[in-house]
Amino acid sequence: MSIAFVRQSATFTTTSATITAGASGNTLVLIIASQRSPSARTVSSLSCTNVTWANLAAAASGVMDAEIWYGTIAGGSSGTTVTITMSGASSNIAGSVSEFSGILTSGTINDGTAQTKTATGTAVTTTAYSAALANDLVIAIEAHATGTGPTVQPGGSYANLTFNANSTTCGVQGNYILHGVAGAQSATWTIGSALWVSCIGALKVTPLTSSLSAATAAPAAAISKTDQKPLNGSTLAMAATLARVSARAFAAVSVAMSGLAEQAKFNFTSKTTGNWSTSGSTTWNQAGIPGSGNTVLIQNTHNVTVDVNESAGNGSDVSLRIAAGGILTIADAVTLAVNGNVDNQGDVELGAGSQMNFASGTVYSQSLTAAIASFGAVLARIGAKFFTGSTASMSAGNIKKTMRSFTGS
Repeated sequence: MSIAFVRQSATFTTTSATITAGASGNTLVLIIASQRSPSARTVSSLSCTNVTWANLAAAASGVMDAEIWYGTIAGGSSGTTVTITMSGASSNIAGSVSEFSGILTSGTINDGTAQTKTATGTAVTTTAYSAALANDLVIAIEAHATGTGPTVQPGGSYANLTFNANSTTCGVQGNYILHGVAGAQSATWTIGSALWVSCIGALKVTPLTSSLSAATAAPAAAISKTDQKPLNGSTLAMAATLARVSARAFAAVSVAMSGLAEQAKFNFTSKTTGNWSTSGSTTWNQAGIPGSGNTVLIQNTHNVTVDVNESAGNGSDVSLRIAAGGILTIADAVTLAVNGNVDNQGDVELGAGSQMNFASGTVYSQSLTAAIASFGAVLARIGAKFFTGSTASMSAGNIKKTMRSFTGS
């Protein structure tokens, strides 16, 4: 299973936030800034019907406090009101509530120890945070004592939540990464000079075994009930029927598991035909857009167009895969730089003067079911280039066409 952004449900400046009801099994993430002189109030508790809340990170410095909370929805849809209880009265607050799917709902949900930092100035940073697991939801926030949002966001793999402020007293900016990589994580912002507080942490993805257990439980339970009865003709017929149903169920689970496992290998998977640069869970199943450090899967029937210069890949065995029936189109005069191997089981369509720039050592593999001959025709006709390293010519890049692959060397 993979984590997906559902919606930013609400922004608020009071201790009562009206939200869109969240689905059972999903997770709400609340971020909040609090400002009060001479010392900031902190969040004591949160409440919302069918939601169990826990704190992921909190930090205070003088008049400012910033916190990240997460709430697991269980027993039905969530309520539509989140009530925030502060440690005292007369506090200026600003925050937002967002909904995500695919986050672990039991056990230890947070990945490692969240980090916080406080300072004054224009350059906001997070303390170095290390995620133990890959494919988590990484959440970073900054809160500062003005009502103006950051002029520079973290960028890269981060997607931005909507900035929210309480007049000129305080504001909070949230950013997140879907399918974060294991290891060091950080974020930076630029703001007008002010007292600021930052927090960063991560929530774990639901493992495949958890999401598949419900699918296998019903057939197993039915067979167990059958086993408790004497074996007469009717029972044997029922058992045979259940066995066939069970076989189909397990076959379906196997197919689903295979598909989920395949998608879980990639940070970004296509959702539909569209432009590479379109964010907001439109072209991609994940919010944001793929960039350097991200692995990408373009799925069957989807045609994803690289419409502006982009980069992808983390040096992994397969950083970019075009599935059978999928198409990667690189628009005219646009470059896609890939750090890691490319597995094309579908088609790549190159615009005039476009380039696919491979990092040194990258292997470009193409299935025999894809139209290998068309690549030579396309390259000859429009002069698009496949090359390695930073050498911007085909001959210097030394692309070698073999029976099954183009190999960069």
